[in-house]
Amino acid sequence: MIRATRFLASMAKNTTISTALDSGRSQQIVENRQRLRLIVLTVILCGTQNIPLRGHRDDGALTTVSENEAGSVVNEGNFRALLQFPVDGGDSVQQNHLQNTGKNATYISNKTQNEI
Repeated sequence: MIRATRFLASMAKNTTISTALDSGRSQQIVENRQRLRLIVLTVILCGTQNIPLRGHRDDGALTTVSENEAGSVVNEGNFRALLQFPVDGGDSVQQNHLQNTGKNATYISNKTQNEI
């Protein structure tokens, strides 16, 4: 009787496992689209304005200021500078994505730029 009551209650709330998984998956899709939106728009901007994407050192993690061993600032390229601009302006979603995501999931590599 108790199991039947719990089953009916869960069906009334519509909180089945598949529903919970689908809502979690839907939330993940929305978050991923937010993260990739700025990256895609940056590539489109560079393409429409005829701005080259790459600089001398445009691999590895995105940093605020890169310096070489001599202490001079290294140009990471237009693409990386444009991605850093909203982070410096306080975009927490983009900052979280670029700083806390693994290297293979940031989508700022040369290969990904070419695919976009």
